[in-house]
Amino acid sequence: MNKALYLFNNYVRRLKGKMLFTRSRKFSAVSGPRSPVMILALLLLAIVGALAVFASTSFAVHVVSKVSPHLLGYSIETPNIPGDVVALKSGKPNKPDPSGLNTGLSGQTNSDTAQGSDATVVLVKPVKPKAFHGDVRRIPLVKPRIKKERPEPKEPSAELPATTQPDAALQPFAPAASAPTPSSTFPGLDLTNWGAGWPPDTNGDVGPNHYIQTVNTSIGIYNKSTGARLAAFTFDDFFNQSPTGTPCDNSNQGDPVVVYDALSDRWIISDFAWSNYTSGAMYQCMAVSQTSDPVAGGWYFYAWQTASGGKIPDYPKLGVWPDGIYMSANIFNTTGSGAFQNVQVWAFNRAEMESGVTAHAVSFNLPNKISGTSIFSLLPSNARNNGSAPPAGTPNYFTSIYGIVRARVWKFHVDYAVPSNSTLTGPTNVTISSFSAGPGTVPENGGNNLDSLSYRLMMQNQYQNLSGTESLWLTHTVGNGGSPNIAQVRWYQLNVTSGTIVTAGPVQQGTWAPDTKYRFMPSLALDKNGAM
Repeated sequence: MNKALYLFNNYVRRLKGKMLFTRSRKFSAVSGPRSPVMILALLLLAIVGALAVFASTSFAVHVVSKVSPHLLGYSIETPNIPGDVVALKSGKPNKPDPSGLNTGLSGQTNSDTAQGSDATVVLVKPVKPKAFHGDVRRIPLVKPRIKKERPEPKEPSAELPATTQPDAALQPFAPAASAPTPSSTFPGLDLTNWGAGWPPDTNGDVGPNHYIQTVNTSIGIYNKSTGARLAAFTFDDFFNQSPTGTPCDNSNQGDPVVVYDALSDRWIISDFAWSNYTSGAMYQCMAVSQTSDPVAGGWYFYAWQTASGGKIPDYPKLGVWPDGIYMSANIFNTTGSGAFQNVQVWAFNRAEMESGVTAHAVSFNLPNKISGTSIFSLLPSNARNNGSAPPAGTPNYFTSIYGIVRARVWKFHVDYAVPSNSTLTGPTNVTISSFSAGPGTVPENGGNNLDSLSYRLMMQNQYQNLSGTESLWLTHTVGNGGSPNIAQVRWYQLNVTSGTIVTAGPVQQGTWAPDTKYRFMPSLALDKNGAM
């Protein structure tokens, strides 16, 4: 880095002593005292010239990726700079460079061919939170103002090859033991009082004492033992308790996610917001509990700008990790046909957000396709207290099954202090048992068919470290390939011990289809003994 700056400064000094681009568009020699304006013009010209000279080489890619954003004319602290204003290519040098200049984003020569998959690191503006120290039971009981249909954007085409062989992962019909009776059941939020449209995008998570449910566009907090609803309120009224000055305060639009952070006994609730869909900025609104008590313990509100206009980060999914709150979203155009663009992933500094201080984040844009196959709907890995925590320095694992009969895994290593040192490597392809895509819709009484969300992975991508064996547990909907094509549940356990992704196949996998009922949009959980 020091040598790069030395060469850069020498280039500037040589250029400053020789020529200046004048209004007459002719170059002339410069001599005598230089005014501050002239020096500034020379410096800017030097930067532009240097970037132009280096642009065609991988050296340029890596020097630019390590230059401070301030040198490029952007400040990640500047309030009005959108979060996706600068994209730095995370490329791969052609060959090792003993000078130390031509290095990968990790600071060492990058020999991982997956790193050169056209992922680009995106500068994200740090966010200062607003604090709400009140009791959520005192938030006014105001119903959602608008009820409307909320159609899912059209996913990219990804037809799987026809499967004619029997499902090799099909489990025996007889379960080893009867499922235990639920310890409690209770009604959740209803459409009449709390729903803002359909589908409701129902989501929830459980902690030691509470269950929190989110729907479009409301939140309900329940006593886990009794099922009593302790509080309910809309996202708008929640964030408006301590306004952020963004659409998060009064224009929340849905796709909610709630996750319990078992690593620090906190809660994270999120959805997206905008005031102008076609051209306005997009925000991910995140509320982080100040304590383990989501009712009276207070909250921190963070409004992250995730797009500057013309795009929507749809279908956001969260995962908790020791060094961050990780998120993925599918990016679609907001005009025209609303075409799918690419997947974007984020790492938000969990420690900063749970401390209520200005928080930093790092993001990557993935390419639309790799080797002709669409990249769509990645899930970040999620750690809970069901075993040992991930070893220090373990990257977050983003996983996808889409367009190919493989589980594709990326590793996201984040460096908040020097974002250009962050890396997103992959995908690593894990062989899985073949399957047929599930039905696009599931029949329902009355003719209103239900969207199955195809065969994309469903939350969560659960991480477990049990006796030193590290695993990712995944689940999604598949089909039996018959007529009718009945939806079934497929699950996997992938081995990622010590960061080595075993590609030969899962530790175990199965398809649960004991009868002809449709089973779809599954979710799985693990206990501390490794039972699913």
